[in-house]
Amino acid sequence: ILKLTMEGDEGTKRSAAFAVEDIPLSEGGIESRAISWDDNKTSNYYAYRRLSLTNQYELHVIPEFVIYNGSTAESILVKQPGNNHTSLDPGGVAPLHSDSGPTTDLILMIEFVQSAGSTSPIKVDSLGIKICVVRSSYDGRPIGSVAIQTVIGGRDSRLVVKVGALKYATADGLVGLEETFADDFFRFRIRWSEMEVTLIDTQKAIGASYGENRDALEAALGITPRKNDSEPVSSDASFPPYKNVAQFLLHRFTVDYQRIFKDEETIPTGTGTTSATLSSLERTQLAIIIHSVRITDCDSSAVSPIVLESSPHSHFFDLCIRTRGSHSADLIKVDLLDLNIAFSDGKADPIVISTGEDFLWRLFDVASRTMEATAALAGIEIQLKWDAAAGTFVVSTVDTATTADRQELDSTETYRPPQSDKMYDVRTARVSPISLLVSFKRQPERSRYQLVRGVRGAKLMNYVTTRLKFTVDKADIRFAGYIARNVKGPSDRLIEMVVAVYSSRLKFKLVTLLNSVTLQDWRY
Repeated sequence: ILKLTMEGDEGTKRSAAFAVEDIPLSEGGIESRAISWDDNKTSNYYAYRRLSLTNQYELHVIPEFVIYNGSTAESILVKQPGNNHTSLDPGGVAPLHSDSGPTTDLILMIEFVQSAGSTSPIKVDSLGIKICVVRSSYDGRPIGSVAIQTVIGGRDSRLVVKVGALKYATADGLVGLEETFADDFFRFRIRWSEMEVTLIDTQKAIGASYGENRDALEAALGITPRKNDSEPVSSDASFPPYKNVAQFLLHRFTVDYQRIFKDEETIPTGTGTTSATLSSLERTQLAIIIHSVRITDCDSSAVSPIVLESSPHSHFFDLCIRTRGSHSADLIKVDLLDLNIAFSDGKADPIVISTGEDFLWRLFDVASRTMEATAALAGIEIQLKWDAAAGTFVVSTVDTATTADRQELDSTETYRPPQSDKMYDVRTARVSPISLLVSFKRQPERSRYQLVRGVRGAKLMNYVTTRLKFTVDKADIRFAGYIARNVKGPSDRLIEMVVAVYSSRLKFKLVTLLNSVTLQDWRY
């Protein structure tokens, strides 16, 4: 049992007793656990445990909120109810405390010292971004806007409130842009008539023990040893040829991007005599089109040579994104996100998928060996430093596992808040209906599976994994279209929504799959 003491207005304030084992092992943030005071009231502090390098753990106590001043030139004054004010220099960070406890709303008002302006009171205790108007402290006129974003914290806090830089308004009400091509029209298009990618397995076909017994194996096979292992593989017949696993063919691949500035649009005000002018004149459109896709199994003994093939009557992939306003804004407005998968003229053309278990295992083998080969370099960062005396670069490696302990500070010891994706305001997101024609043949390899022993149902489980053979023959799986409107947040939120919808729909397609299954072996 551990008791913590907190400095308060009345001396020390003691927390309630808690077991250290109840504190979760995590990296802080929202995974941390709330700490209660000795009167069982919830405090503004959280705790989490983190493993150290000495096979022990550290107990970290963090505030619920910290606020970060993202401006590089202006100080801010954070005002809370009850005359609880906090001053922050550019790039400064400070914890936020609520006298009434975390069960109530956290409301702030941001005052910009040098610009003599402030925002209205704003609620910041929920994830998201808000664009606030900054008004002059003298006459109340708008002088600009500021983005205030609440994101998930890290090892220093549960949540981080980030206050952006003040963006001053221009004479026409638009926020000034500093981009080089801010007012230019753009239009470019990239087309590939055909793009072919071949996945090659470079693993020696003579066994996993090749590296350990290389000399003996090469002598036995009559292979001339290479002088340098780092030399590229030649086409000499003395070396075993590498094996093609799969081939990906994209036919008529197009990327089109254009940006224009439309004339000022007016909106009637209610009287019918006056009008207001829309401020967003910039329009952009991004289109990505893939006419057809074919995936081929390069194994001569494959169940089906063509693993995936799209219909020639419609585009396999057709994505169109239309935005309004500048992409450098804190909140990007998306008018339309339209994704069509083999869909045209109001109907979905079938995408044919036909393969077997052996093809999937070959893909897993290549992916596993690739991850294993790159694992040694995953935690190493290569740095180049110029040596003026020697006149050359000095190459050094840094273990990122140790530098990750100081992720809240950058190289200049400046606080670095948690990064979050850009925020989007999507008016309409649409996914077309999808039609799949699936065929699959399972012929299990016993060496791929580990036998289960000593548990109930082990015999049945071993039979299913190592012996059961079945075939899915032309299962017609159809998904209805999906439309989402007025979605605000990072791109991850929209992706999670779509994945959740289609994951739930896939569960209802199990009946369709079972109707297409044929079992070849009922014997154990």
